[in-house]
Amino acid sequence: MSKSQLRTDIEEAINRNSAENGSDTPDFILAEFLVSCLDAFDKTVHARSNWYNHHCHIGGCHHLDSKMVSAEIPQSSPSLDNPNES
Repeated sequence: MSKSQLRTDIEEAINRNSAENGSDTPDFILAEFLVSCLDAFDKTVHARSNWYNHHCHIGGCHHLDSKMVSAEIPQSSPSLDNPNES
């Protein structure tokens, strides 16, 4: 899908749901803003990957000097209420 088509689809979804009413901002301006946010996020993720010298894609990540590792989120993690919990 092209960015132009994505922008159009977002604009139509905003309009269809009257999502522009809260800010009284035209749907095409909001759509452009949201596509720009996605571009900025993508650029940031790529910069982070370059900094850590690893590459991620759908299905996993790998460090350029090591084998593939899973990108799945662990099932258990320390409790937010008890950060000392392991």
